[in-house]
Amino acid sequence: MLEKIKNTIFEKYKKDETVGIFFSALDKNEKLIMSNGVVFSDKPLQQTIETIYHWLIEKYNNIETMIVDVVTETEKISKPTEINNISMQEYGILLITKEKYWALLPNTEWIKDVSHALQMIKQKNNLEWNAEIIKFKTDRFLIQ
Repeated sequence: MLEKIKNTIFEKYKKDETVGIFFSALDKNEKLIMSNGVVFSDKPLQQTIETIYHWLIEKYNNIETMIVDVVTETEKISKPTEINNISMQEYGILLITKEKYWALLPNTEWIKDVSHALQMIKQKNNLEWNAEIIKFKTDRFLIQ
């Protein structure tokens, strides 16, 4: 699977680019097994792929499909009024607090709009509201 991922991604991106990347693994029933990645990276893309693969993905033996999202653009949201204009079909969002960060990828099936996305993150993680918000776009690849 690692070679398929690298071959697919390196058809479009250079091995030494420093971009964020997310991996979502599905089983044969298209059930999500895992999803993880980074919005920002200072490491070469090849190293980021291999690190995440060996650290997290290779321990699963029931992966049928990988969805790989390469981060193509990021923008910090500086005004609260800008939040409601984010299309969750086009953009993912990253919330950053002092302790952690949470990301939702673009076009996540069960997220209707940005207020729903923020509410879900907030409830799931018991957050008070004091977070930096960054929106981002991705280039999505389906690997089987």
